[in-house]
Amino acid sequence: MEVKLLFGCFVLATLCHLGDSCSCLPASIQKKYCDSDFVMKVRVKSTLQNPSGQQDFNDYYKIKILGSPWKFVDKKDVVDLKRVYTASNGAMCGVYLQKGKKYLISGSVGGDKMRINLCGSIVEKTRLSSSTKKLKSRPPNCAVISGPTKIRRARRTA
Repeated sequence: MEVKLLFGCFVLATLCHLGDSCSCLPASIQKKYCDSDFVMKVRVKSTLQNPSGQQDFNDYYKIKILGSPWKFVDKKDVVDLKRVYTASNGAMCGVYLQKGKKYLISGSVGGDKMRINLCGSIVEKTRLSSSTKKLKSRPPNCAVISGPTKIRRARRTA
């Protein structure tokens, strides 16, 4: 009996350790658009830069914004529009972008930085799906998709 209990504890501990990774609830492209502070087309100008050498959330890609952003809330708060920050690896929900490629990205403004992650961001190479293309000409009604919390936020930033 004790052997089975010990084995069960070992299996449970192993499974809990394997769960240390990025996991997200599925969200529609419209919801991600509504929950984002910015949506824009960019060209990636660098590989992932890791100035600290540690696994953290302050790694960045150098980018060039192509055209006008589709959406940008709190643009005045962003210090450097030529960088987008992400976690250093996928287990921490970091996003991998290829140098020289064009992407449509979305994310949040945290402090004075633009941030992207695997859960809440739109990251598509520029051959966009038809539903994504519609976002530019016909943005969704975010009050319906995101609910009252986004309405309050929109009023505060307006």
